[in-house]
Amino acid sequence: MRKLAYLFPAFPVLHQTFTLGEVLGLKRKGYDLQLFSLKRADVNLQQEDARPLIDETAYCPALFSKPMLSCFWNALKKRPGDVAKMFGSVFSAWRMRGNNIRQAVPTDAPTTLSFQEKLLGIYHHNAYVYLMKSLALVPYAIYLSGILQKRQIAHVHAHWATYPATTAYLIRQWSGISYSFTAHAYDIYMISRMLPAKLAAAEFVVTCADTNRKYLCSLCDDPSIHNKIHVNYHGTDLSRFSPVAHDRTATFRVMSCGWLKEYKG
Repeated sequence: MRKLAYLFPAFPVLHQTFTLGEVLGLKRKGYDLQLFSLKRADVNLQQEDARPLIDETAYCPALFSKPMLSCFWNALKKRPGDVAKMFGSVFSAWRMRGNNIRQAVPTDAPTTLSFQEKLLGIYHHNAYVYLMKSLALVPYAIYLSGILQKRQIAHVHAHWATYPATTAYLIRQWSGISYSFTAHAYDIYMISRMLPAKLAAAEFVVTCADTNRKYLCSLCDDPSIHNKIHVNYHGTDLSRFSPVAHDRTATFRVMSCGWLKEYKG
């Protein structure tokens, strides 16, 4: 049974059915999945299939908690130069000028966003805020590296190309553990900082649409990076559904329900 770490920003999350389905599918295929999450999940707002996974998930302590600070302090004492290099690599990757990089969400476009939503947009997508939050992931990467090494895990897969992928990128630098990541939508289009560096260092990258693959390829000129970006479309477990008797003359309508957000179109 192959042991594999999965890293999420938060897991499980009610509306992210695709991550839940992937985890359950890999478990059915015999993978020993070790689940890690940067933040805690909402235990009250879950699908039934997700509830058992909460107890299986290792949640990171807060940045300024005693376990995190103690781990970081020990790393500083033992490997100060390597800690400094990790902070430097975040800054270097953030400054990297890849092709077609999108710096931030346009602010002059017509919008129906409220003032509060605009402030949240700055918090989530401003390039300098992104840098600060990325630098804060260095202690997380050191903390998780210790756990992964104790569990003898040789590879970590991160879901979302932003902070989980950055953490995996830093884990590789600290411990040598290889990584891959899945890119979805907002995490590559809203702000593309650091993506060229993370693409180059990853073993492979998965995304859910060919449009995303083409965009990720456009960030880098190296064909070897293009070749490791793969499209894996989201699906559903059809065994969860069974046909019922119906009137064959009836007219059927198909409804697709997405998030009513402006960036979704």
